Amino acid sequence: ESGQQQNRRSSGRGAEKPQAKQSERQQPIEINRDTGNPSDKAAKLSSAGKQAAAEMNTVGKCATGVQNALAKAGMPEFKGKFHGWQAREVLLKSGKFEEVPLSQVREGDVVCRKTNSNLRDANAKYGHVAIIGKNQNGKLMEYSDHARAFAPNHPRYSQTVVLRLKPQYA
Repeated sequence: ESGQQQNRRSSGRGAEKPQAKQSERQQPIEINRDTGNPSDKAAKLSSAGKQAAAEMNTVGKCATGVQNALAKAGMPEFKGKFHGWQAREVLLKSGKFEEVPLSQVREGDVVCRKTNSNLRDANAKYGHVAIIGKNQNGKLMEYSDHARAFAPNHPRYSQTVVLRLKPQYA
């Protein structure tokens, strides 16, 4: 036996679950709570996201919730155009959004997330997309087809990209 096999046997670690590769793990991010106020359009988008989440109250249809919110905020051209992670490419190509650092996320931003490759559930291949808003206590929330607290370092995701409306569209 090799030394590695002996170590596994003696430590009881022979059948470990696969871990995400280091390149797939997000580094811990601290959110800057003073990132300024959202524009009127971003505030409208956040409100539309909250409304879409309340109306749908489902799981697994995040892109539909975000597309509905974008349409309510005056951007109907995105209806039916993307799934979770794909939203990043579509929104950037539109010219209306730009990428900002995760540490500067704020109300009205769109968060696109790539799922860790070691997850095997049905929706894992699509990733996730949500609109950032705030609840009544001022806590950052994700709104898509449902609402949940925003967790910038969520272990389910290997990559998180924040998109913000460009000033000329905000």
